[in-house]
Amino acid sequence: MDYKKLESKLKRIGIVIPGNIQKKYQRCGKDYCPCMKSEKNQHGPYHSWNFKIDQKFTSKLIPDDKLQDFRQWISNREKLNEVVDIILNYGQSYAISSLKKKIKDNSK
Repeated sequence: MDYKKLESKLKRIGIVIPGNIQKKYQRCGKDYCPCMKSEKNQHGPYHSWNFKIDQKFTSKLIPDDKLQDFRQWISNREKLNEVVDIILNYGQSYAISSLKKKIKDNSK
């Protein structure tokens, strides 16, 4: 893949966020609630966004109407990581080849 295509791909990625989404079911703690008697009756699902701030893990509840946005933003991060890996591999290959060329030039 040439560098111009990578640049174009980067421009189309959009909003990017770190972390992951976790689906949770919970018990409410009320003795009379069916959730206390059986796991299958727990409340939920609730979705939380888990990420780090200043090297500390944190979690934020995602409203149902925002869940697709958060999934897309995390997917965008995965796409960004793929492009960055390609760029790093390209740069590494270029650096190695430039060293080989310099060694050949020095041996003359």
